[in-house]
Amino acid sequence: IDIDIYQTVKRRFRLPSNKMEYVAQYLGLAGKVKHPGMPLWIGCMNGDPDSWDIMKKYNIQDVILLEGIYRIVLPWIPNHPNHALYEDVAMPVCTKCGSENLVKRGYAHTRVQSYQRFKCKDCGGWSAGRKTVITKEKRENILRGL
Repeated sequence: IDIDIYQTVKRRFRLPSNKMEYVAQYLGLAGKVKHPGMPLWIGCMNGDPDSWDIMKKYNIQDVILLEGIYRIVLPWIPNHPNHALYEDVAMPVCTKCGSENLVKRGYAHTRVQSYQRFKCKDCGGWSAGRKTVITKEKRENILRGL
């Protein structure tokens, strides 16, 4: 499964710019490390230690920013792997962040079923239970449309 933060921000937030610098500032995070541009790359290719120091700081800050953006947009990532598949859990956990801090918030409906819906109090993500809340007797009288 690929998690594409850029595509998530582009599709879900529809900001004027999808550049990491703009998204980070919009979300209240620190900015990127300023650098001279192409001369930095040339300095790195020439083995300049100062250029490599700047490049290292630039890359570390990019990773920190991306993690911050990820944590904020986590509830909006549509194809995020389900944490319960990768953890030994004894109770329902948030599909996005793995937290047990869930509250019931209404129902999620399909065309023929209804499921308990949960909201994570830690990341804000939404999940739905796997067991239907419709009784067996009522399910027997629900037809599927063709």
